[in-house]
Amino acid sequence: MGVYLLLKKYGAPLEEQIAGLIHDVSHSAFSHCIDYALEGGSEKEQNHQDKLFDEFVRKTEIPGIIKKYGFDLEYILKVSVRNDPEDYDVVVFRKSRIVDPLFINKNGLLKRVSEEDSEWKEIVEQELQPKKYFLKFNDQREKNEYFGEDR
Repeated sequence: MGVYLLLKKYGAPLEEQIAGLIHDVSHSAFSHCIDYALEGGSEKEQNHQDKLFDEFVRKTEIPGIIKKYGFDLEYILKVSVRNDPEDYDVVVFRKSRIVDPLFINKNGLLKRVSEEDSEWKEIVEQELQPKKYFLKFNDQREKNEYFGEDR
């Protein structure tokens, strides 16, 4: 919901607001943590769920709802950017949304997993560092809308 609300707040086109609303529907519990666990995932790219997104959405009721209200499903599904340091439109920084779960240890104390597991602590510390992303829009319409330009 957060992505949708930010897009709405800053006046993004309605189709992009819809894309923001549904962008995580293919995510599993613990979101990008799955990239560390599955062989097909990538710790660097953290894109396992994103690879499944298009096919996942097409198997749901979402396409029918989008069509019913006259929106362009193909455009909504491709609202995205590439991360390429050699060819980009804008540079952004972001922190990971990694989770450091709480649990009750054998002594009955509430602890974070990172307090008990040194490997997890290293992952959390690494993921909390801001990362630089070089974003290239997939089409001119997205780029123009992002920069508020009519070209």
